Amino acid sequence: MAEAKSRKLEMRYAGGMFQHLGLQMYGGAVPAIAELVANAWDADARRVEITIPLGSPITSDTVIEVLDDGIGMTFEEINESYLVLGRDRRAAGHGESPSRRSVMGRKGIGKLAGFGIAQTIKVETKRDHHLTAFKMDFQEMLKESSSSPYEPTIIYDGPDTDAVITGDRGTRICLSDLQIKRSINGDGFHLSMARRFSILGDVFTVSINGEKLEKDHLDLEFRFPDKDTTTEEIPGIGAVRWWVGFTEKPITQEEARGIVVLVRGKLAQSPFFFNLSRGVEGQLGMQYMTGEVHADGLDHDEDLISTDRSSVRWDHPLAAPLLDWGEKKVREELQNWARQRRERNKEKVIRHVKRRIPQYDHIQKFPDPQRRELITALNKIAEDENISDERLAQLVDFILSAYKHDYLFSLIEQINTADKDSLNRIQEVVSEWDILEAIAVAQVAYGRLAIIDKFRQLLDENAREMPDMQELIEQRPWILRPEWAPLTRNKSIETIVKTQPGFSPRKGDSPNQKQPDFFCLESPG
Repeated sequence: MAEAKSRKLEMRYAGGMFQHLGLQMYGGAVPAIAELVANAWDADARRVEITIPLGSPITSDTVIEVLDDGIGMTFEEINESYLVLGRDRRAAGHGESPSRRSVMGRKGIGKLAGFGIAQTIKVETKRDHHLTAFKMDFQEMLKESSSSPYEPTIIYDGPDTDAVITGDRGTRICLSDLQIKRSINGDGFHLSMARRFSILGDVFTVSINGEKLEKDHLDLEFRFPDKDTTTEEIPGIGAVRWWVGFTEKPITQEEARGIVVLVRGKLAQSPFFFNLSRGVEGQLGMQYMTGEVHADGLDHDEDLISTDRSSVRWDHPLAAPLLDWGEKKVREELQNWARQRRERNKEKVIRHVKRRIPQYDHIQKFPDPQRRELITALNKIAEDENISDERLAQLVDFILSAYKHDYLFSLIEQINTADKDSLNRIQEVVSEWDILEAIAVAQVAYGRLAIIDKFRQLLDENAREMPDMQELIEQRPWILRPEWAPLTRNKSIETIVKTQPGFSPRKGDSPNQKQPDFFCLESPG
């Protein structure tokens, strides 16, 4: 493309303004690129394609591109609208796009978002096959004063004979001379971008390196309401739609944890809990909580959203009722989560007991006091909504083991006190005892097999004889032979013979100073 010099583009601004509205406001790839996606929505784009290096080092040659198939801009629109900072298109009567979309832009500075991560922005925009391409340099902008407008460098102004942009319209934004130092995490970028928009779907698609961006649907254990959203009226705000969900395990990604507030389909408040203070029932549920609140009323007459579109001006009188409502709602749903989690835990306890003890019905045959105690204990730990599934299973096993052993003693007492007229009952008792005894033997066998596996592991790893191997054998002599009983280890035979009761050296025997690893008796006799 040949450089065009017949016309000029101008941007007027107060000195130093870019330093505040560029780098400091849109730091990070997600907020910077999200603004470009929002601009594409306002331009009636149906498709946005983001090309960005994810998970790879950022070099001096790295470029990020955002291409959309929106209506594009003419040269005059660039000069009269795009390059006019602070232009409120809604005040100018353009609150809707040509296809009657509610536009997201309002402050007129989103075009600077790219300077949050780049020093150079190249814009290629096309309308009715006419292409205008120009470049803006951040450092050059900082040099200009309010009396001399900044003139972007025009790269091309004419028919798009080279098909730089496919079709008869669209816009491509290229960010170069990136200021990002670290590589961009792919999963985090996808998740953060998805949480910033509720308009993703068939009408408006966004792809990242060729992969369609989907709303991140976490696997929820509980959801309020069960599906879709619930609508409530908030004074001064109007209708608000919301949903809240809880995952089974804590949410590790910070971007996914918490409630986001969206206005006109775009993020207005990053994930938070409506400033809910500590000390509420089910507080731990915050680690599992996610959700959305759609409050378009925050952006009607008053502008209640911060410049970087990541927080609402909650101190404003119009926004305060929504904050109060949200705090109560979060508190209420945490209580709902705690209650349902307790009920779920009780169900899990029963399933776990039945799985671990096939003869679960025998618990019902326990004497009344023991059965009541057992059920009370199991329900007690199930009522702790903060307990993890793994810990819940461990505690259930522990309590069952304890009660099983107590019941064994009870059976012994019944046998000892039974008379000849209680033969049938004795048979029932013995039958139940056999089952419990078999379980106990199985547990011992399982434990011993685990020790044998550990012994084999030590052998394979050439473990130290002292102390690893000898200590293991000393504590569990059955590893060598079940009938052996160890007496001492690492003592000379002479010392053993002299010190063990019933042993005495014969006259004429010479001292034996050999030190066996272990000295054992094969049997008590």
